[in-house]
Amino acid sequence: MFAEQVSGLTSRHARRTPAVTALLEAVALALGGRAGARLTGRLAAGVSRMTLIRLIRAMPDPAVSASPRVLGVDEFALRKGRSYGTLLVDVQTRRPVDILDERQRTRSRPGSPPARARS
Repeated sequence: MFAEQVSGLTSRHARRTPAVTALLEAVALALGGRAGARLTGRLAAGVSRMTLIRLIRAMPDPAVSASPRVLGVDEFALRKGRSYGTLLVDVQTRRPVDILDERQRTRSRPGSPPARARS
């Protein structure tokens, strides 16, 4: 049997229409796994929590704007007393910019005194 593909209504080898997929992506972004799965059951488009998480992971990353104007820095322990990481966050958009694996003893800006080592 042959069928014509109608753009916007169907897509090749898909189990869901683009409209239902967009609805599930919106629910997944708003509620996440378990809560989203409960809501989709009520919307007659029931899917598992892992399906919603897969939809989020399959979405493209948002476009990155120009370099951040306000940068937040947070240090955290991956393993207490052993390995640390540093998270750089764009404060205005609240999006992570970079994660540095290890603490680095470098100057934060030109002309500033060197960072002290913690003991």
